[in-house]
Amino acid sequence: MTEISETSNPALKAVFYDDACGMCLRTVDRLRPLLEPRGFRFDPFPDGVEKIEMKLRLADGHVIGGADAVVAMAHAVWWLRPFTLLTRLPGVMPLLRRAYRKVAANRHCISGVCGWTPPTGNPRTVPV
Repeated sequence: MTEISETSNPALKAVFYDDACGMCLRTVDRLRPLLEPRGFRFDPFPDGVEKIEMKLRLADGHVIGGADAVVAMAHAVWWLRPFTLLTRLPGVMPLLRRAYRKVAANRHCISGVCGWTPPTGNPRTVPV
């Protein structure tokens, strides 16, 4: 398996994402203007790397992923720091990690690639 290696500027924090995922691409488009001025760069995963969850390579070389990476990115934005404080409460990070894994595992269906279409009509009514 290929490693997530240093980028051209090791002072930047690199966010690696699945560029075959529509939801991931839209999320990167929204986050780029917010996080690039704060020292983040966005790169698709290199070939050969498992694309299970987004990864964040920190400036010191450590790599974190999933919900932990989301919290680290949120901490870089002053108005999102209260959210990061909530993650210190007991049980919050395990819940966020579980939710992130669920979304990540279904990201292609969320993007509309898997062909699933939501049911129409009121889901609370039962046909008779």
